[in-house]
Amino acid sequence: MDLLKKLWRKYRHFTFILVIVALNLMFNWLKVTVAPRYQMASEIDNSIPFLKGFVIPYLLWFVYIIAVLMYLGLKSQKEFRQLSTFIIAGQIISMVIYFLFPNGQNLKPAIMSNDIFSRMILTIYRNHTFTYAAPSIHVLYSLAAHIGLGRYKPFSKIKLLPVLSFLFILTAVLSTLFIKQHSVKDVFFGVLLSAVLYFIIYKDKPEKGNLASMNPV
Repeated sequence: MDLLKKLWRKYRHFTFILVIVALNLMFNWLKVTVAPRYQMASEIDNSIPFLKGFVIPYLLWFVYIIAVLMYLGLKSQKEFRQLSTFIIAGQIISMVIYFLFPNGQNLKPAIMSNDIFSRMILTIYRNHTFTYAAPSIHVLYSLAAHIGLGRYKPFSKIKLLPVLSFLFILTAVLSTLFIKQHSVKDVFFGVLLSAVLYFIIYKDKPEKGNLASMNPV
């Protein structure tokens, strides 16, 4: 029993993942319950080429998100809790927006080829609908994970790692445009929501000892 108590105290913050899973189940329910009424695609999206090779970073994104959650969960409770709060708050806000402003996009191209990339994309299209696109959950999770890693000092001290992380999330976000899973508006509102959440969750608070120095004389 003592061992179980120790494990619970050490790893109970991982219960945040259960909340994230529950929210994604609710999200999937919402997608089949409320039909989209507003299209987010624009002329800019029509000028973006369809590049099926970008399905690789799109799929690797799932590995990246899981790896970041596990890494921070094992290394830093504080950073893991902030990252989880970022994701949970962002997803709840997004789902409220989807419910009040049900939106989607109709950019899916006709895929006639039978190569491996085409088959991967067709599988994604079958399993991921084009409803509830803005703000992009893909962008939200990407920025949340990258920011969470960047705030963890042992990771950020190795200068190359934050750069590689940023390049990957940039490629992953662009992949949603190149394989036509998201529109430019979806990405924009995903970035905007993430920026608001960043300033709320990671806003530096003054230490108690410095409060007096902030008061006017």
